[in-house]
Amino acid sequence: MLIFVANMANVKNILEREITTEVFITGCSPHARVAAERGVVRWGWVLLAPLIITAIYGFAVDTRWLILSVAILLLIVPAVMLFGYIEAISDTDAIEALYPRKVVFRTDGSVLVSSMPLRSDNEETPRILQETDAAINKRCVIEPGETTLASYRGHYLEVRFGADNRRMLIPLDAFDDPAEPTILTEAFGKPAVNS
Repeated sequence: MLIFVANMANVKNILEREITTEVFITGCSPHARVAAERGVVRWGWVLLAPLIITAIYGFAVDTRWLILSVAILLLIVPAVMLFGYIEAISDTDAIEALYPRKVVFRTDGSVLVSSMPLRSDNEETPRILQETDAAINKRCVIEPGETTLASYRGHYLEVRFGADNRRMLIPLDAFDDPAEPTILTEAFGKPAVNS
């Protein structure tokens, strides 16, 4: 018991107050965009290297290799990009972004993510479950210290967490106060200029 009390005394408040978002749905397209940006930076040279080599060889030695470089550009690169897009939208984080969620950033640094399923009373009019409804799907708690990054990404606040570097994108308009995303970037990660 004494150890528990000592550990509780060491817990400091990361935030001055609890920050809660409204219920939001992100969708998987923003996740695919983030994955594409990271993929191009990391693996873009793999696609560009053969293209550049065949184009240079085509200009210097044989025009047929130049035609091959155009074929790589028009056939192979879009196919690879399509498979990358399919992988990005089938990611766990992208699938979870299809459901309505509400996020609570607690003062101790933990984050509570409440996912709510879509329910329809009849087939034509689906509605989002309210917090008071009994059928809330699941709640995920991100423990203090697991959040590795909070930064702006376009019209979203990107929150990275966990050992496997999962991501959650929160629309900036889901916050009541426009200053709240800035507070979170200062508390949890690397503040950056919104692009």
